[in-house]
Amino acid sequence: MVKRVFYFLTIFLLLFPTFTVAKRKEKKKKFHLNEVKEIPVGENIKLKIEDVSSFFDISLKPSLEEGKVRVELIGDLEICGNVDDIKIFTDKSGDTLKVGVKLFSHGDSIWIKWMKSSLLHKSPTLKIFIPEKNVRRVDVKDVSNDLKVIDFSNGMEFNLKTTSGDLTIENSKFSILNLKSVSGDMTLNTVSSKKMGISSSSGNITLKNVSSDDMKFLTSSGDCSIENSQIKFLHIETSSGDVEMVDLTSNSLDVDTTSGECKGEDLHIANSNITTSSGDMALRYVSDINSLSINSVSGSVDVAIPEREYHMKVKTTTGDLEFNVRLNNVLVKKNFIECGMEGEPPVNIRTISGDIKFKWSK
Repeated sequence: MVKRVFYFLTIFLLLFPTFTVAKRKEKKKKFHLNEVKEIPVGENIKLKIEDVSSFFDISLKPSLEEGKVRVELIGDLEICGNVDDIKIFTDKSGDTLKVGVKLFSHGDSIWIKWMKSSLLHKSPTLKIFIPEKNVRRVDVKDVSNDLKVIDFSNGMEFNLKTTSGDLTIENSKFSILNLKSVSGDMTLNTVSSKKMGISSSSGNITLKNVSSDDMKFLTSSGDCSIENSQIKFLHIETSSGDVEMVDLTSNSLDVDTTSGECKGEDLHIANSNITTSSGDMALRYVSDINSLSINSVSGSVDVAIPEREYHMKVKTTTGDLEFNVRLNNVLVKKNFIECGMEGEPPVNIRTISGDIKFKWSK
C-alpha cells in the first residue's frame, strides 16, 4: 500500500510541476501609474498602438505644443501575477510612431492571473496628445482597445482603423475623416469633416450632430443611426444592418440595403434614392422634395411627404396598395397609380410583393 501511494505521488509531481511553481510565484501588487514621454514628430504621423492590454483605455487629444507627441500613462492598477513594472513603450522610425504599454518581469515569462483597477473601478488610461499646430495628417492602425478622440479643431486629415475596440469621437473638426472597424461600435458626436468615409463589418455606427459635404457608409451587419445631422451628399450601403435617420438634412441621399430596415423621421432631404430587397421602409419627409425614388422587392413601404403637386408613379405587383390622398390628373389601374404632369417633382415607388402605404406628412 505504501509503495502504491508513493508511486501515484511521484506521477503527480512529474505531470504538474508548473502548477506547483505557479502557486509559489503568485503574488498581488499595486501600481500607481504616472509616466510621461515626449517624442519629436513632423507634419505626418503614422501611429501604431500595440501591446496594450484591453484593460487600458486609450484617448487621443490635441496638444498646444509644437513638434512633439506627448504620451501619458495614468491610473491605479492591481495585478495578480509576476509583473514587476509597467512602462510606456515608444519607437519612432520616419513618420511611423509605435506606442504601447510594456509589462516587465524578472521571471522568464510574464503571466497574469487577474488584473483590475484599484481606484473607483476606472480603467487606467493611455493618453496620446497630438500637436495640432504643425501636424496635418494622422494615421492610426490596428487598435483593439476602446479609443476616444476628443476636441480636435484644426481640420487635419484623420484615418483610423480598429479591430474590436469601440471608437468615440467628440467635439472635433477634420478636413478628411476615414474610419474602419471590424466589430467595434463607432459613435460620433458633434463632429464635422468635409469628406467622411465610415466602414464596419458588424459594429454599430451612431452619428449625432454631424456635418459633412460628402459621406459614405459601408456596413455588413451593423446598424446605422443618424440624428440631427447635416450631410450634403450621403451614401449608405448595408447588407443586414438597419438604417435609422432622425432630423437629417441632405441634398442627396442614396441608400442600398439587402435585408436591413430603413426608417426616417423629420427628414429634410431634397433628393432620395432608396433600394432594398427584403427590408421594410418607413419614411416621413417634412420639407419639400425635388425627387424621390423607392424600390423594394418584398419589403413593405410606408412613406409620407409634404402635400403638393408631383409627377407620381406608385406600383406594386402582388402587394397591397393604400393610397388615401387627393391628387389631380390621376390614372388608376390595378395596383398602379400615376398622377401629375411632366416637370413636377418626380416620385416613383415600386415593389414586387411588398405592401405600399402613401400619405401626406403633417
